[in-house]
Amino acid sequence: MTNNDPYWKLKPPSPTPDDELCSCLGDPAVVLQPHLSCNPISCADCNLEVPPERLGFSEQLADELASWRTFHDCFFHLWLDSAEFEAWAKSQLFDPQSPVNTRGLALRQSLAECRPCYYWWFLDTDAEDFQQVSMCPRCKRNLSSRGSRSVCEDCWIIVAN
Repeated sequence: MTNNDPYWKLKPPSPTPDDELCSCLGDPAVVLQPHLSCNPISCADCNLEVPPERLGFSEQLADELASWRTFHDCFFHLWLDSAEFEAWAKSQLFDPQSPVNTRGLALRQSLAECRPCYYWWFLDTDAEDFQQVSMCPRCKRNLSSRGSRSVCEDCWIIVAN
């Protein structure tokens, strides 16, 4: 148990428990969604992790996804730190032209060759000035509802409602 091990943060993560893996029938769309785990791919229907072997993409794409996940997490950790880089990191995570989003959207396109894929768009839902997003951050078209989230079917972006 991690509570008894003072070094748990320095050890490799445990495998994802079965109850946190997608068990949806068929081949629902996926989401490129970093969530501080090794695998940034989740199910667009149940929001649980989709094991990469279910998609069957190349080793090169796996390397690119791992690299992007690490890159994205650098910005996300700076934002979470709530210190001197918080505002800058938040602006990078939200800016459609930032390197982290440009790279992520390109990877979304590559994943879409295996299965329809959305890109999770960063929103600071805890911010005091947070307002629900009704328009796509990229193309400014109205978002449509997809379960408990909203999507832009043109840009393949998904956001929390």
